[in-house]
Amino acid sequence: MTTDSNTSTLDYAAVKPNDNGAYSVRNILSHVFALGVAGFFIYAAYGKIGPVNARQFAVQIGNYKIMDAAYSNIPAIILPFVEVYAAIALFFPKTRKAGAILIAGMLLFFICAVFYSAIHLGLSIDCGCTGKGGSKAGWGVIARNTGLLIATGLSVWLYRCEPCEKTPATA
Repeated sequence: MTTDSNTSTLDYAAVKPNDNGAYSVRNILSHVFALGVAGFFIYAAYGKIGPVNARQFAVQIGNYKIMDAAYSNIPAIILPFVEVYAAIALFFPKTRKAGAILIAGMLLFFICAVFYSAIHLGLSIDCGCTGKGGSKAGWGVIARNTGLLIATGLSVWLYRCEPCEKTPATA
């Protein structure tokens, strides 16, 4: 099925063979990074959704001593859904940049929060990353989140839309 004589519907697919019949290694790596980060965020959000899990997550947010514990319910309810939506956006090349911006913003905030509470204040707290039973907040969590941040950036930087590069720019 074609939209015109030069462009097939496969031209808009995420990973497709180039003119030589080979797949773009950059695009494959881009998708691998995007799927890895998105998978982690969906897994992390799963443990925070639901009344009991949201209550536990609110306690974990309050343990960071960044905001008053009375207000930790709002992010505990909203944040897991933002994580899921951003992860889903990261799956698709057309929405990958938007998902990457959301995920990068969350990761930067998480890195700063862990550094402030666990390193600077010296609090011995659960990171709350995956809900109940997460790892202890500290340098390990900062390293993991930094790795996820780099993978998020690579998922956007490596992706090349061949049909987009072939179309002439409009004035």
